[in-house]
Amino acid sequence: MSRIDFQAHFVTKDYVRAMEEIAGYPRYSVDGQTGRRRLEYTDDAGEPLGDMLLNRLCDTGEQRRWVRRWKGIPRPTMCAL
Repeated sequence: MSRIDFQAHFVTKDYVRAMEEIAGYPRYSVDGQTGRRRLEYTDDAGEPLGDMLLNRLCDTGEQRRWVRRWKGIPRPTMCAL
């Protein structure tokens, strides 16, 4: 059976807001040069994080279920770490 781990492929709007407000790392910030959102790991390490990606990660509705079924993944799975 195909599985997808829930915590790596879905986020809530509260999580996004908390990541924007956090002073430490990791955090979401806005790049001063490009004006685009970034996921920062340290002062010197980060990666672009587009709003389109965040919108898709926040989508847990029918569209997301349809894509999951189309890819052959019957349900998300919570993984204990």
